[in-house]
Amino acid sequence: MTRFPAPFRPHTLTLAVALALGTSSALAQDTPSLEEMWEMIQAQQEQIEALQEQNAELLEQVEAAQARDEAEAAAEAAAEVAAEEAYADVVMEGEAMKEPAMITPVPEPEADGEWNLNIYGHAMLDMGYQTNQNDPD
Repeated sequence: MTRFPAPFRPHTLTLAVALALGTSSALAQDTPSLEEMWEMIQAQQEQIEALQEQNAELLEQVEAAQARDEAEAAAEAAAEVAAEEAYADVVMEGEAMKEPAMITPVPEPEADGEWNLNIYGHAMLDMGYQTNQNDPD
């Protein structure tokens, strides 16, 4: 058995030949004539113009939707302001709206003058040991 160096193995050579044949068939195609290329360019230009028209129509629709949304938001804001103005005098006259006094309790030190922190309650430790009971292998 003959050992070939890594770059010169037979399957590498076969792959290189297949690639060369595949690219040569792509190069063998006839190139279009000037008239055919001009027709292709004209068709592409028509497609570009149609897409530009569609883009302009979509932009107009988006702008109209944005204007409609802005008008709705302005109408809602105006309605909120009108509602606030209608009830402003009622709220101002009421006694219920006075600000409550802030009460902050201050803890007092223990009798010996030092602060203590008492922590109480229950501690729970949930622990288990698995002896490969759930392993399906």
